[in-house]
Amino acid sequence: YVSGTPGDARAALAVMNGQWPGSGQYKEYLLKRFYRPSARIDLGRQLRGVASSAIDLSDGLLADAGHLCERSGVGIAIEAGRVPMSAALQSLADPQQALAWALSGGDDYELLFTVPADKAEQVPANCSRIGTVVAGDSVSCDVDVEQTGYQHFAVTTQSVPAASGISANSADSSTL
Repeated sequence: YVSGTPGDARAALAVMNGQWPGSGQYKEYLLKRFYRPSARIDLGRQLRGVASSAIDLSDGLLADAGHLCERSGVGIAIEAGRVPMSAALQSLADPQQALAWALSGGDDYELLFTVPADKAEQVPANCSRIGTVVAGDSVSCDVDVEQTGYQHFAVTTQSVPAASGISANSADSSTL
């Protein structure tokens, strides 16, 4: 699951660099999302006893999902079409660019979290199910992306290959 709309802070960088290809009406909104992100403290409190793992989106959705995998010893399968996007990102003429920013842009400070299937009904309404916890130890996504997000101390960027079908492991699996 993810809260809010990831990718807005990355879009704000395009605004600041004079490279925003979307509607001008969203520039102020995007800059606010970058300079004054909303801390999801109340949501974090609501998720106590519900979420089995959580992380804030500072490096990008795919990169931070990778951190969850690494620390939890599980795989995560992301369904890109389920990732929520703001009206600002949806205004882009190139939907692939919008999706790339939603998947790999950082500094959104939304929450990414997993929930056991038997607690899915307790997830707050302002959160979106975007994938499934699976066997393994890495992130897969059903679309190819050039970059997963910010890579601390990395010399090169890494890509996430497209998965060939994403489904839950079993009735007791967690969802993302």
